[in-house]
Amino acid sequence: MLSRSHIFFLLIPVLFSFTSMLCSSDELEYKFLLRVHIINALPQNSKPANIECKSTDTYIGERNLNVGDDFTWNAKESSLYYCRAFWGRFFASWHAVQPKRDDGKAAVFWLVNEHGFFLSWDNSTWVKKSVWETE
Repeated sequence: MLSRSHIFFLLIPVLFSFTSMLCSSDELEYKFLLRVHIINALPQNSKPANIECKSTDTYIGERNLNVGDDFTWNAKESSLYYCRAFWGRFFASWHAVQPKRDDGKAAVFWLVNEHGFFLSWDNSTWVKKSVWETE
């Protein structure tokens, strides 16, 4: 007959395996892939830009960004994030994170200025992706 200590040592691999299964389920279903930055580069002395971002299952939040501010968060793997912005009489919406476009990137940078919304993965090379709209 096996002693209690023998049974305990035999159960350790089973416990580790069970713990791994639990940790790989829903609570760790998503990995944080990249850091998202939205940088206000509007003209000096501009009113703050109001930015709100979310995915289908995560509300990131709403911020009033003054010139120079950086609204930052970690994006989850395989999640589409969208944002909307208001600045005076102007408004816009865009996809802050698109899994296919941003796959494998460490960070996504958005520069918001009076001409629109510019995307970069290195915070130095920018591509215009969206423009401000008015009613």
